[in-house]
Formats: sequence, C-alpha cells, structure tokens
Amino acid sequence: MAAFGEFCDRTLRWLVAFLVVSAAYLYTFPQPHLFYAGVVLLHAAGRVLAAILLTPVLFRRLRAGSISSRLGWLLTAVGAVAGLILIKTGTPRTEWNKLYLHIIISLAGIGLLFARLERPILIREASPARPKPGAGFRAQCRLPRGSRRCRIRCSFHPPELAVAQPY
Repeated sequence: MAAFGEFCDRTLRWLVAFLVVSAAYLYTFPQPHLFYAGVVLLHAAGRVLAAILLTPVLFRRLRAGSISSRLGWLLTAVGAVAGLILIKTGTPRTEWNKLYLHIIISLAGIGLLFARLERPILIREASPARPKPGAGFRAQCRLPRGSRRCRIRCSFHPPELAVAQPY
C-alpha cells in the first residue's frame, strides 16, 4: 500500500506541474491550430487522471498537515470537480463562468500548496544536493565603528561567493 501511495504522490506532482503549464498555455494563447487542440485534449486527460489519483491522496492529506495545506488540497479537489464538469458541459461562451470559476479555484488551491512547499516539487527525497531544512539566506552584520556595510551570505553557496552589500 505504501508503494501505491508513493506512486500516487509522485504521479500527482508531475500531473499538477503539467496541468499548471498547459493551463497557462491554453489561457495565454487561445489559437485554433492543431497543437492547441492537442494540448486541450492532454489537459482534459490529465485532469481526469489527476482527479482519480487525487481521491486517495486527498483523505490522507486532509488528516495531516497545516490549515493552509488542507485548504489548498480542498480547493484543488473542488477545482478538479469543476474541471470534470467542464469536460462534461464543454466550454461554449455561455459556460465561461464555470471556466473562470475552475481557473480561480484551481489557481488558489495550487498557490496555497506551492506556498507551503519546503523543497522544490520535482526534486526527489534522496537528492544529495538538497539543502538542509532551515538552510537559507542569513545576514552577518558585524559593523565596525564607522562602517556602513553588511555582509550577506547565502548558505547554499560557498563563502567565496558571498557579496558585501551596502547597509
């Protein structure tokens, strides 16, 4: 069962990344050509597969996690349902309110989930290049008398790359 859960999580991450990129393309470049139609079909198939994989993941994620994470997963699930409704009804001009509702709800849910990430979404767990939790930028302000400079160092890079910034 654990292997299936890992498979669902990994596949859902890739599907969400694909759906975000394809949705950005579909909204930005609505042109009637073959590539656009192919992206529409792939986006619809990805929505169906993501909705199927979201079902077992959703209950697990709603039990554990912060409030914003739970709200993000819940909004993503509601956006998936709105997407499935759009597949059924289509998106003629009279149904554009449902399309905009799907876009806003999905964008809010994915935005909350991206905001809660502690690591990049596509990096594997066992990556040796992954920084330690809590690592980030830190400022070392040692101001001698009369100095107006503060040394800012990024803990992801060696100290040789540290840049002195004016205070």
